[in-house]
Amino acid sequence: MTSILNQDALERGLKYSLYPCHRLDRDTSGLIIYAKSKSIENKMADAFRNRLVHKKYIAFVHGKLAHPEGQISYAIEGKAPLQNIGY
Repeated sequence: MTSILNQDALERGLKYSLYPCHRLDRDTSGLIIYAKSKSIENKMADAFRNRLVHKKYIAFVHGKLAHPEGQISYAIEGKAPLQNIGY
């Protein structure tokens, strides 16, 4: 994926390369954060390593929930849930 993004940036005439910093949630097929420089990639990696980044997940649902709040504890992609998530 990174090579495709960098090739696209090159074809667009952009003056930077992209460096993958962190996959937001390795247990899913989630987003990957990219940096525009190696130094920013290192800073982002340090921030995640030192747990300075707070992740917040927002879900959009179709239909009506049975209760206005509670916990979601279903497995993601067939894997056991790591923790319960309040909503």
